[in-house]
Amino acid sequence: MVIVTVAAGIILEYCIVAIAGPDTVSYGQQSGSTVRGADLVFTTSQLIIIGLTVALMLALHLLLTRTQLGRAMRATAANPVIARSCGIRTERITDLTWLISGALCGAAGVALAISTVSFDFTLGPTFLIYMIAAAVLGGIGQPYGAMLGGLVVGVVSQVAAAYTSPAYQDVYAFLVLILMLLIRPRGLFAAGAASARRLAG
Repeated sequence: MVIVTVAAGIILEYCIVAIAGPDTVSYGQQSGSTVRGADLVFTTSQLIIIGLTVALMLALHLLLTRTQLGRAMRATAANPVIARSCGIRTERITDLTWLISGALCGAAGVALAISTVSFDFTLGPTFLIYMIAAAVLGGIGQPYGAMLGGLVVGVVSQVAAAYTSPAYQDVYAFLVLILMLLIRPRGLFAAGAASARRLAG
């Protein structure tokens, strides 16, 4: 599924290029002032992105744990046959899940474009290795795992690059991906999810 998703992304990318052109686009907005605290320096844009990320993570958590739609989504993911037999319209739940995923991807794209000021059609593939590494690290299909995986991959690649060279950021993210595939190919959260499904059954 990951390979198919990457292939579909490449096809869509060049369809957009054929329609909109390969020109660079800019929001015309700079990073803004800096904020210092606890020996850390953040720009205004970075703080906005962090706040947006925390808000979306909390909203997703509440959706999955506190709403009927979230329970239906988790039931469909665990066992669609049993979920269908309980009266859950799994096809509609799947469509809504894709819709929510697309909205989150759109929000991530806007945040990324704001942080980089200008962007073009090559921006997405630049971060493809990070996204795949985060998904594999947390476990494919595990939302909390993806959150943790994104945080771990981002911190590891940035800290390691700070001690060596920024040119090797992609290399460190790729090393995280290779290590996870060798040590725990199903991801950190996959085993816990499988145990939960067995208990539910």
